[in-house]
Amino acid sequence: MTIILGHDWYPIVPARAKTPHPVDVPLSRYAGLRGLTKYINVGAVPASIMDRSEMLLFLNFKPDFRPPNSPTVGPFEPYSRCSEGFNALVDAVSRTFKVQVISWGANVWELLRKQVADLRKPLGICVHARSPEGFGRPLELICGQRSIPYLPLAHPCDRRNFNEQHAAHAKEGFIRMGLGGTGKVSPL
Repeated sequence: MTIILGHDWYPIVPARAKTPHPVDVPLSRYAGLRGLTKYINVGAVPASIMDRSEMLLFLNFKPDFRPPNSPTVGPFEPYSRCSEGFNALVDAVSRTFKVQVISWGANVWELLRKQVADLRKPLGICVHARSPEGFGRPLELICGQRSIPYLPLAHPCDRRNFNEQHAAHAKEGFIRMGLGGTGKVSPL
């Protein structure tokens, strides 16, 4: 099972509109992540998730949406026990599945890097991905009593950070995690 971990995503009704958020967010009802071509096309989704050979669990680190009528971006304010809850979830699903984690965005990376084994310096996510020690290399994430593979990525909607070099980092990391590189959008 591969967990793709985001931060707290979008409000259902954003402040800028009087209607629900367009169904183009990863937690949408229909195709979900597999239908989100803007994230797939930049290389943020592994091939095995696209071909459905790997089980996907898409989570928010802060386990809820932003409240209605809030902006779609802004401060990320996780609860004081979000890490504890995430570790308990990993422990529970690890009893049945081999678990690994991919995170999207600096917000989650900044919290989870405290749980990474043998991390020499707390670098930013893009600097880490460009470093010889970080490029395409899954890390060891300690979740309570469990140790699981972990690949931190920049958020795929930010093309300044999730650029061609970062996509190459993601692809190499997916291969090393046994996820088959980056996914492709299949024609209908």
